[in-house]
Amino acid sequence: MKMVCLRQAAQVFVVTGLVVGVCATSSTTASAMENSRVGSSRHIASTLSPQLVLRGSAQELPGNIVQLTDDLGQAGAAWSAQPVSVLGGLSATFRFRILPDPDCCADGFAFVIQNDKRGTKALAGGGGEEGFAQDTPVGIHPPPAQRGIKNGVAVEFDTFYNACWSSPCRPGSVSDPFDEHISVLARTLNRRLSADEKFSLGLTTSIPDLTTGAEHAVEIIYRPGTLTIALDQSSVLTVPLNLPKKMILPNGTAYVGFTGSTGGYAQTPQIRDFSVTSS
Repeated sequence: MKMVCLRQAAQVFVVTGLVVGVCATSSTTASAMENSRVGSSRHIASTLSPQLVLRGSAQELPGNIVQLTDDLGQAGAAWSAQPVSVLGGLSATFRFRILPDPDCCADGFAFVIQNDKRGTKALAGGGGEEGFAQDTPVGIHPPPAQRGIKNGVAVEFDTFYNACWSSPCRPGSVSDPFDEHISVLARTLNRRLSADEKFSLGLTTSIPDLTTGAEHAVEIIYRPGTLTIALDQSSVLTVPLNLPKKMILPNGTAYVGFTGSTGGYAQTPQIRDFSVTSS
């Protein structure tokens, strides 16, 4: 497993496919990197510091690609091993593709900013919960390791229509739009994330089909008060967002990364060239 340090710069975190961190010097190499397992986590480590943690079904592929899921009933995550400064602003860029599946097209993935107490072990439900949410029926309590991520904001790239988020439907629940969509989901401090669109700060269906296998470029820019998402160099969604009102930010920092999940259908989201710059 390789680590490639592109440059050293204050508050710049770079992923060449998989590795996120701050390069100590231009001569930093991958000679000391190794894999270690903690439960279902894979820790990518160096003599400098941990760089990225993979959780659940997430895995590294040749070519420095992070693959979140590839079969039925999975959930996976990839988190920056160190919190990133987000309070003053954040710019995240990455490229992704979702490989076509002959059977269907569920469920997508999300870019997530979070300060769950589980840190890099944070991972939630499968299916339409996309690895970040908790939308179980009333009275059913999942084990702690599968509960929705607390203190977070999710930008979901949703590829499947889910009509209801519990059975029976909770009063006021809002179904997905029928089309593929990008939605920004957040609650209030110390609440678990939900994929119910009643918690959406804004969404758009004016996007291309995300499930053809074509590669797409994404830029997500947070400036205090506003979050903007660009897809393939075109702005597609802007929503009001003040992070301190949605999540606790110790020292103004949070973990950043990706989650994805599948249910009764399989899907294969792959991510590369992830870069995060703090303002």
